[in-house]
Order: sequence, then structure tokens, then C-alpha cells
Amino acid sequence: MATQKKMLTTKETAEQLGIDPKALRVFLRTAQGAALVERDGKAKYAIPASNVSKIKAGLAAHTKAAEARKAAKAAQEAAEPDLEPQDNEDTTPEDDELEEVGDDEELEEDDE
Repeated sequence: MATQKKMLTTKETAEQLGIDPKALRVFLRTAQGAALVERDGKAKYAIPASNVSKIKAGLAAHTKAAEARKAAKAAQEAAEPDLEPQDNEDTTPEDDELEEVGDDEELEEDDE
């Protein structure tokens, strides 16, 4: 007689790990996470109870790597120069002259 392994849902596993079920499902979609579970139909995960400790370790590594990627991205963005033009209220005399010329041209077109 074959013994059946105890299977858990994502909710049960997340409760054991003290995390949100959504965070667990995100990890289970990775290659490392997918190797630790079985699929029960199209959308549900069947998690062997014996794999909970492996999932905990894999999830910790996954979270650490995600945080490192996020920190690296933030550091890269901070190091990049801001190429957006600054909205500066100070105008130069040349700017005033350009505005005046533009206003005159509009008036001449209206007179025609």
C-alpha cells in the first residue's frame, strides 16, 4: 500500500511560514519554487509538507536577491545625471526679446 504525502495549499503553507499567500505564489512561479511543488489542476499548487523548509530557505534567498536588485537599480538611478530640463522661472533678456518678436509677428498676420 502506497503512502500518500501530506499536501498543503498555498494558504496553509504561507500561514506556516508567516507570510502573505501572494508573496508565496510569486516565489512559486520562479524556477526554484516550481521545483518544490506540484500542480493540482490548472491554477492550484499542491505543496508537499516535507518541502516547507526548502521553500522557506528558497524564499529567503529569493527575497534577498530581489532586495539586492532593487538596491542596485536605485543606486544606478541615483548615479545617472538628471537629463530632464529644469523648469526655471528666471528669464534672460534674450528670452524677453524672443517673446516680443513672436508677439509682433502674430499681430502682423492678423492685420493682413
